[in-house]
Amino acid sequence: MPFVISLKQNLIMKFVTNLFKALLVGFVIGNTIAIYLLFEQVQELRKPVPQPNTIVQLPVGEDVDLSGYATKEYVNESVGALQEVPEEPPVPIKPAATPTPSKQTTIIPISTTFNTQSLDWVDVTGSDFYLDLVGDYGEDAKAFWEAFVYEAHGNGRVFARLYDVTHSIGVVGSDLETNSATSKLETSAGALAIWRGKNLYRAQIKSEKGFPVYFNSGRLRISY
Repeated sequence: MPFVISLKQNLIMKFVTNLFKALLVGFVIGNTIAIYLLFEQVQELRKPVPQPNTIVQLPVGEDVDLSGYATKEYVNESVGALQEVPEEPPVPIKPAATPTPSKQTTIIPISTTFNTQSLDWVDVTGSDFYLDLVGDYGEDAKAFWEAFVYEAHGNGRVFARLYDVTHSIGVVGSDLETNSATSKLETSAGALAIWRGKNLYRAQIKSEKGFPVYFNSGRLRISY
């Protein structure tokens, strides 16, 4: 019996000893883990907290040391980046087109009728008018002569022209003719040679063979 009691006591002592060792190991491991977690928290607290971009208000009216805001290297890099940006070529500006002035036309009517059988030039009654071509319409003005004329039977020609009464000459380029037996509009081949100044003009007609010839109306067409 004493031997059995002694064996039980030894087993109990070993169990207690092993339990104590297990608790000690658990305590050491738990303590180590706690220390590690505490160390990690301390490291996180020591990390710098990123700050959002803020606008730095510089003092007004004082000498400011800018070294704390931008370094020389930063400025050089910024300038270099700007210089590397390619410049767009300037857009050529097209000059505005100069509008070409349009031509104007003025009509001087000769609203009269007349007839004759004369073989020589005869003044058409009521056809007189004054004209200062350059003075009234400019250096570039041009005059053209038009008239409705005919020969009664179509057996000869009728002639018509403008006469410069002031200078006692027929206007060069104003001669018209037709052998039509009905009223027909005849037009000068080109611009008339009008003398400078204010001159008196009138229409004249004549017959080629002495048959009746007629002047129904006429007009001077001025382009400028």
